[in-house]
Amino acid sequence: AAFQTYAEAIRDNETAARWVAKQGFAAPIVIGHSNGGMLAVRHVSEHPETPALVLLSAHCGGKDMLPLSSKAGLLAGDRLDEIAREAEGRNPKDLIFLPGWWYVISAESFLDLRNCPDILELAPRIGCPTLYVRGDKELRELYPAEEFARRAKGACEVQVVPDCDHFYNGREEEIAQRVTRWLGHVLKRA
Repeated sequence: AAFQTYAEAIRDNETAARWVAKQGFAAPIVIGHSNGGMLAVRHVSEHPETPALVLLSAHCGGKDMLPLSSKAGLLAGDRLDEIAREAEGRNPKDLIFLPGWWYVISAESFLDLRNCPDILELAPRIGCPTLYVRGDKELRELYPAEEFARRAKGACEVQVVPDCDHFYNGREEEIAQRVTRWLGHVLKRA
């Protein structure tokens, strides 16, 4: 994502969906983690035929994502205003180091973080069964599972995993079991 905009990411998902459909899976289950979870919500909002959605620590998206992430020490960290000014004055493809992230990002992609889809605004369009998993060490405002469930059109189960971080370190097997158990239950009903 160092050079990708959200418009490009959304187009990539549409391209992948067309390819998957040509393979015989017209309506696959959609699963996404973090930024991929936010993009999964955007994708499913446009594809009501999706049978189920799994969100693994999907961030809130929208105008609040960048300030909330930075306040939590991620992305721009405590230098959000400074890095935003730097990005605005640079060539769009110039790379900028982010103090709260492990990679660089282009000025254009950094500024585009302000334009990411808002999962809470999209929630009323999500009618399929949804599982939203979040670790208890993650900020509720940044990963708004409960509010998403409240706003979703369809049923949404929230699972907050105790003693768990954003990357599910040491909890990978448990998370996989939670997801497969939930999917098995949901697909059996369908």
